[in-house]
Amino acid sequence: MIRASLLLALVAASAPAAADPVKAGVLVDEGNDAFAAGDFKTAVGKYTAAYRENSARSDAFCNMGISYFKLEDLPRAHLLLEQCVVRSSLELAFKDTATAVIAQIDQTLRAAKHTPVTFKVTPEGATVVIAEFGEESKFLGDRTVWLGFGTHHVTVRMDGWEPQTVEVVTSDQNRKEVQIILREKPRVIVPPRPVEPSKPSKLPALVATGVTAVALGVTVLAFARGRSAASAGELALDPKSLGDLEDDVSTWNTVLAIGGIATLAGGGVSSYLWYRATRSPSTTVEVTPTTGGAAVRFSGRF
Repeated sequence: MIRASLLLALVAASAPAAADPVKAGVLVDEGNDAFAAGDFKTAVGKYTAAYRENSARSDAFCNMGISYFKLEDLPRAHLLLEQCVVRSSLELAFKDTATAVIAQIDQTLRAAKHTPVTFKVTPEGATVVIAEFGEESKFLGDRTVWLGFGTHHVTVRMDGWEPQTVEVVTSDQNRKEVQIILREKPRVIVPPRPVEPSKPSKLPALVATGVTAVALGVTVLAFARGRSAASAGELALDPKSLGDLEDDVSTWNTVLAIGGIATLAGGGVSSYLWYRATRSPSTTVEVTPTTGGAAVRFSGRF
């Protein structure tokens, strides 16, 4: 059997600097002490804690695989050591030794109650986690993993995609393939705000109505004053008074004519503007019958 203690020494020597030298470094040192004392269960716990603290510690990650190998947890050791060789910056001597250990694990697992399971995931780059192996054993993309006979829970995740968890049941030594295809998360599309159609202004209609009302008032006043002046002229006793009253009649007749024309023009303009205003969805017209005819009520946003 290949000596795992040699692997441990080589990994520790080639490890990159830790991002948290105080905490992660202490945990790795404690793991090394436990490993040297033959307490592999404590060692793997320390290495796992160090790796979770700082995933840049390749020594913690690789020594996890070695510790599982010593604990005879061969499927997990196989997965971790394969990733250790591929993704870590290690000395060539260590890679050769680790590769030999992986080959030995392969032979052992083929003769035991284990199934080689090939995971094929879509999209590329999705992470695969076997719950029974722990979060630290996750890997990217397609890979063949040895699983003991039984039920295993596999979760595939990727940002922007719906995560998926599947059960994988192994019961024989025949190679098994598991294909997992993630569905892209639905994109939230915000519909554009509807553009309200431009509405005619109510102000011109109000102004035109006011002008028409004033013109009508002036017309009525001119008519009344003109008739009054004409009646007074019939009773005039001297030429001067008669002349003054005739001037008044002429003036009020002129005002009456102008007021009448203004009333007709204003009424036409006002009618047109209110016609446009009543076509707006925000304006309503209510007609209520009354004893003297009908009352018209406009309502809306002015």
